[in-house]
Amino acid sequence: IFLPKANKIVLALSSFHTEDDTVVEVPHLGIDKPEIILFYNKTKSGVDKVDEMKAAYSVARKTRRWTLVTFFALLNIGGVNAYVVFKGNTESTMARNKFLSTLAKQLLEEHLRMRVHQENLPVSIRYRLSEILEVPQRRQERPRAAPAPGGARGRCGDCDRKKNRPTRFTCENCNKYICLEHVRCFVCHDCHARVVFNEVEDDSD
Repeated sequence: IFLPKANKIVLALSSFHTEDDTVVEVPHLGIDKPEIILFYNKTKSGVDKVDEMKAAYSVARKTRRWTLVTFFALLNIGGVNAYVVFKGNTESTMARNKFLSTLAKQLLEEHLRMRVHQENLPVSIRYRLSEILEVPQRRQERPRAAPAPGGARGRCGDCDRKKNRPTRFTCENCNKYICLEHVRCFVCHDCHARVVFNEVEDDSD
């Protein structure tokens, strides 16, 4: 038991120190402190360093659920421990933010590769997953949008019905009317995603 000031009691429990430990005088404070307190102040820097590293790159989010708070804390501590193990077993000079992003990507990679081949996912999502996985893509010329034959006009299939925007251009893949606002590489959005993703699957095979 240590009483640094009136009405403030510090209880210290240690399996390393005993009651016979001496009390050390601290000249600049003009008080005596138990050796257990001085030992703690001398060696507690590791805890502060871990707290600092966790706060620098934290996955924690505001929540009222204590289970999520615990989960976020475990992720932060796990990230710090993983980086310490990595640095201790390699001579790499990789920065911690780069290490954490690489670690997260490697943990997700197997799941992403499974989802990229799910036919029930929208093509745009599967294409985005292929970009994240850095699957090589074959470049080729995209089909162009062309005026409808005979100068016919129709409502843009990608515009909201409230706009009711007529256009004379059609997609060469599906012949859907598209206005210039929704032309993407001279094809409509759906065909663009479908064509590009088919190229990705062909290259992966």
